[in-house]
Amino acid sequence: MSTRQVDLLNIALMLVSLVLAYLMPFELFLLSYAILGPLHYLTEIAWLHQRDYFVQQRRQAWWLVLPVIVISVGYFVAASGGEAPFNRLRVVPVLAAGALGAAVAFSFLKSRVAQLALVVASLGAGAVFSGANNAQLILIMFLPTLIHVWLFTAAFVAFGALRNRSVTGYASLAVFAACTAACFLLDGGLQWSNFMESADTREAYGMSAASFHSSFGEFAGIGSVFAPDPNTPGARALDPNRLFLADWSQDIARFIGFAYTYHYLNWFSKTSVIQWHRVPRSWAVSIVLVWLLSLALYAYDYAMGLNALFVLSYLHVYLEFPLNGRTFAGLGQQLGGLFRGRAAAAS
Repeated sequence: MSTRQVDLLNIALMLVSLVLAYLMPFELFLLSYAILGPLHYLTEIAWLHQRDYFVQQRRQAWWLVLPVIVISVGYFVAASGGEAPFNRLRVVPVLAAGALGAAVAFSFLKSRVAQLALVVASLGAGAVFSGANNAQLILIMFLPTLIHVWLFTAAFVAFGALRNRSVTGYASLAVFAACTAACFLLDGGLQWSNFMESADTREAYGMSAASFHSSFGEFAGIGSVFAPDPNTPGARALDPNRLFLADWSQDIARFIGFAYTYHYLNWFSKTSVIQWHRVPRSWAVSIVLVWLLSLALYAYDYAMGLNALFVLSYLHVYLEFPLNGRTFAGLGQQLGGLFRGRAAAAS
């Protein structure tokens, strides 16, 4: 496919994701996460591995894997009804900050001393701000969820548009922004169905809220951040009925469903651009088998699927950090070149 065709395909996928988000605002996220999510994790990790995770030496990716191992231990301890000691010490924000610092260090810095200094500084910054509510929200709740699926996707779309200088690329960026706004600005009364959330849907969302910061996204927690209960100042807990019936919760559900669904579809649409499907046959067979197993687990017990895929879901987020850093750096270069070109033309 040509660049123009890929852009037009992605515009169509954005619109399809938005329509589905309006048709089934709550269930879309659940379906996309269970069906498309595991295949995305597996194929992206395989693709990143072949490109040395966009760090200078492949072994440096262990700086991104080790935090996920520690976080996963905490998740499974909490899921089994216990409490990992480091949860009380707020280690997760420190690990997340350290992983971000490591991604930048091993992507851009040549000196080992400079690399180590940046990693240590990042860990220190994470420790200093780990007690702040905003740091907790950003590094624990939003980084592996909405920042990953929406902000980083927006950066990829913007970078592609600026690099190719194509009309369809700019159009795709505009449509992405418009679809995001539509999730919140269009009246919920315009929904095209009288869909009522089923008991299974409510149960699945209850599992996500109860789980330990899974990349399933703590829907109730995210909702309470944007719209805390006005009847209980400072409270973050939500009445399940408010969660499903309030207008603001449907707006957020549409946004989350749109963001996750398009994030996955955007990845699968780029076979001709980044060639993610070109992996050894043994890898491809393993990916398909694990994906089919994950579908069976989600179909049998959604909670079982969440637990079984937790490590992969978190791992693909952290392993993508170096690519995200390179994307933002490239985006900055493209914007700088664009402004310099306009300044030169004006003079």
